Amino acid sequence: MTRCLRVALALLVIASAACSAGARMPDRAPDVHGVVALTRTGEAVLHGSSDPYFEGMSLERGGPDVAGLGGDRAELGAGDEVEVWVAGPCAESFPVQCEIDAVRVTG
Repeated sequence: MTRCLRVALALLVIASAACSAGARMPDRAPDVHGVVALTRTGEAVLHGSSDPYFEGMSLERGGPDVAGLGGDRAELGAGDEVEVWVAGPCAESFPVQCEIDAVRVTG
């Protein structure tokens, strides 16, 4: 019983450490930057994009890592200024549909 308790405690510590780790940001310049807007359904999308091609793009597609100013994991909120890294090619539509690799809140 004691051994099982120690194993469970060790697994809990490992899981907690993984959850508190900072978000992973790509080692390259962001593809685009802009401001977060929320749709009526609460989806975070890119507004005021530095490249019109990405205007209105979902920032949630692909389950990206989201980092705050300090590098810790963060949530996106309306009005947040962000940098965005796209993973691979995008589906040609309007708005464009891209898998998002990472998002960093800059302001």
